[in-house]
Amino acid sequence: MKALAFFHEAAERLAMRELAARAAGLRPGDPIAPGARIVEWDGSFDELHRILSDDPPVFVRDIQPIEEGVLPRERLRRYAYTICRSELKLLEAVGLFGIPTPRGGLAVDLGAAPGGWSYILASRGMRVIAVDPGDLRPLAAGHPNVEHVRTTAGQFLKTAGRGSAALLVNDMKMEPGRSCDVTLDYAPILEPGGWAVMTLKLPSNAASSWPGIIGRSRDALKQSYAVMGIRQLRANRSEATCVMARLG
Repeated sequence: MKALAFFHEAAERLAMRELAARAAGLRPGDPIAPGARIVEWDGSFDELHRILSDDPPVFVRDIQPIEEGVLPRERLRRYAYTICRSELKLLEAVGLFGIPTPRGGLAVDLGAAPGGWSYILASRGMRVIAVDPGDLRPLAAGHPNVEHVRTTAGQFLKTAGRGSAALLVNDMKMEPGRSCDVTLDYAPILEPGGWAVMTLKLPSNAASSWPGIIGRSRDALKQSYAVMGIRQLRANRSEATCVMARLG
C-alpha cells in the first residue's frame, strides 16, 4: 500500500511538471531550462524515489505508465524548475489565469529570494525588480533583466514609482492578513489594470480555517483589486494562490 500511495503521489508531481511545461510554452524537443537534467527512468521504485527527491529535481524523459491509472499516460514535456519549487506555482497560475507577462514590462517581485519567480519573469522578457534582503541564486542574480534590491518590502515601497508596474508578485512567507496588507499597500505601483499574484500561506495544522481565511482575504483585497480567483493550485501545498488586477 505504501508503494501504491507513493506512485499516486508521483503521478501528481509528474503531471504538475507537465502542466508547468505547458504554461511555459515548451514543446517536445525544446531545450530544457538551464540547470535541469533529463534522465531515463528504469521503472524501479528506488530509482523513481531518487529522481523525485533530487534537488534540483531532474525531469524524466517520456515515461510510460507502469500500471493502469497510476502514472499519467501522456508524454511529459522536458521541463524542470531551475531554482526552487515555487516556480511551478507561478507557471501554473500564468497558464490557468492567462496572466500577461509583457516583454519589456516591469514586474516587482516581493520576497524574491532565492529568485525563482524573478527568473521565470525575466526569462519571458520582463524587467524585474527583485525585492529581498536575502541572496538570489546566481541564475537569477546574473540575469540581465533582474535588478536585485536588498531591502524589505516596507522599505522599498517608500521609494517605489507609482503606476509603472505591469505585474506585482508576492510569495512572501507571511501571515495571510499581513500579506494582504502589503499587497494592498503596493497597489499604487501598478498601472491601472495591472495584474498581481500573491500566495496565501495557510496554517497546515488547521485546514478547517482555510475557507474563512480565504474569504476574509478576498474581501480585503477587493478594496484595490478585482479578484480574478483564489485557487489551491496543484503546485500549492498549504497555500492558495490569488490572482487579481488593480482597479481604476
